[in-house]
Amino acid sequence: MAPAVTVAVVTDTTDLTLPVTAYLLSEEDLRLLDEAHTVALERCFERHGVAPPELPSLVPSVPVTHTERRYGLADPELAAASGYHLGDDDGEKPELELSAEQELVLFGPAEDGMPVADGGCSGEAVGAVGGDLGNPEAAQRVDVRGVTLAMKDPRVREAFAAWSACMAAHGHDYATPWDPPNDPRFTGPSPGPGEIDVAVDDVACKEQTNVVGVWYAVDAALQTVMIGRDADVFAGIAAERADRLDRARAVLAARP
Repeated sequence: MAPAVTVAVVTDTTDLTLPVTAYLLSEEDLRLLDEAHTVALERCFERHGVAPPELPSLVPSVPVTHTERRYGLADPELAAASGYHLGDDDGEKPELELSAEQELVLFGPAEDGMPVADGGCSGEAVGAVGGDLGNPEAAQRVDVRGVTLAMKDPRVREAFAAWSACMAAHGHDYATPWDPPNDPRFTGPSPGPGEIDVAVDDVACKEQTNVVGVWYAVDAALQTVMIGRDADVFAGIAAERADRLDRARAVLAARP
């Protein structure tokens, strides 16, 4: 069981702060690293005398924050507008098109007399910012385990039961707040029949039972315990994150 927690009322999940948040790359961090990666890549291509391709941003384009739907849908306006669907989703991204010369320079290794190192400009750019844009495995593990392990906590299970009873009173049969968005009826490209009604009732029941407040409190408590058990690992993660951001700023500062 998670340690004792103080449960607050939570209705807005957009920018909740969790213990693991300090060890994950924020959207601002990702944009900084992505910009520096692009600059380093372009420099490398220029050095080889080849026009760089138009590479897509490495920053995720999904229009939700890290915690916005961590505990299911919680925004009544979004529920009423598009149910469980992402109303601003851009859809599929175009495929990257590269000439043979660009592909060689981007990925390497040396061929046809062109002095391209193994890993190419892609590897050079990643090295310039101290790694790719992914988060450390240990931080990702805590991030995932906190929210899922919390679902087994008696306090969260009790909150789920209250939410489920509220949903049943509206004619909906779901056990946990993660069930409605995964309902097969609602997984098409647009809101399915009845989806918006379910989503609106879902958010109202979350507010009525404060299921998100309980879930968030236990999730955070579990994360604190897990991070504390691996304090040295997470100290290293924090130092590595700071170093990567410093490298990225240095790349951008060196721009002509």
